[in-house]
Amino acid sequence: MRKVRLLPGILLLLIAAGAAALLIRFFPCLQGAAFLNQNGDWGRLSFDVTLKLSEEALSQEQTAFFDTLAQITGTDKEALLTLHIRGQSWEELLYFEIIPGGSEVPLTELYLGEQQDVVNAAMLYNAVRSNLAGQYELLDLLLPQWSGEEYMSLEQAGQMLGLDLSWLGDFVLSDYENMFSYWEYFVMLAVMKPERASDGSQEFSLHTDFAEGEQEKEGSADLKLRLQKNADSSVLSAEFEVNNLPMALDKLDSLLVRMGREESFSEREGLRRIESLAGSLTIGEAHQLQMPDALMDQDTVERIAAIRQILQEMLGR
Repeated sequence: MRKVRLLPGILLLLIAAGAAALLIRFFPCLQGAAFLNQNGDWGRLSFDVTLKLSEEALSQEQTAFFDTLAQITGTDKEALLTLHIRGQSWEELLYFEIIPGGSEVPLTELYLGEQQDVVNAAMLYNAVRSNLAGQYELLDLLLPQWSGEEYMSLEQAGQMLGLDLSWLGDFVLSDYENMFSYWEYFVMLAVMKPERASDGSQEFSLHTDFAEGEQEKEGSADLKLRLQKNADSSVLSAEFEVNNLPMALDKLDSLLVRMGREESFSEREGLRRIESLAGSLTIGEAHQLQMPDALMDQDTVERIAAIRQILQEMLGR
């Protein structure tokens, strides 16, 4: 009889021990999910990313764009397909600098917004001028160097360079202020390894490898999140490296479906053209952006476009 009476108590102790173990294991995830739910404003972030575009996945229009851009700027095409991009987003406005692979100097900078997209024409023009003047000394006198900041719309920049740049506007960010719910954050953190950093901030890390069917096309993803709460601010930083991004997006979509989400990242054509990417992003340190409002007048754009056409005919390009 005594043993029978002890059995319920033992079961309760086992259940309590199991519950305590689960609480210890997932308590950092609960805390992290609360932090992300409160501070995960994906519409206000800064980023520093290196990406490699898949030439095979580019459209005919985009291939022609990179071929022409490489020719007129004197930049190796491979460097244009392996880009270093840094910038930030603020609400519906996205700003970034485009730096060819292996270079430290931005080729140009872009502002992509809901109503308008503009490019730093002075930076792009001076890159073209420097390339041409380096080959033909006379052009150093004929083409004046621009100083300061001159902006124009993507349509005007395309007219000046003889390129279609309208597809760049497809990368405008949607409203990601509340990208995931508390429980969705919890599910994602639950599959990651929690760690406590030396400064007291909470970290979560994940490494995963994946393959695709019989083709055995492999990919991998590494992600490290750092959640830091200071006296006057909260900062979320992430470091990531993804090889075979299209496959990783397919895996992400499968996870989102199981979580009841209907949106698809794998269907975004711009993302599927990226072969791999690595870098970092930070939420909590971005500053407010403002779209440049002083744009170059159309007459100047048309004069430059006319000069470009004459030079192309003279140089046989």
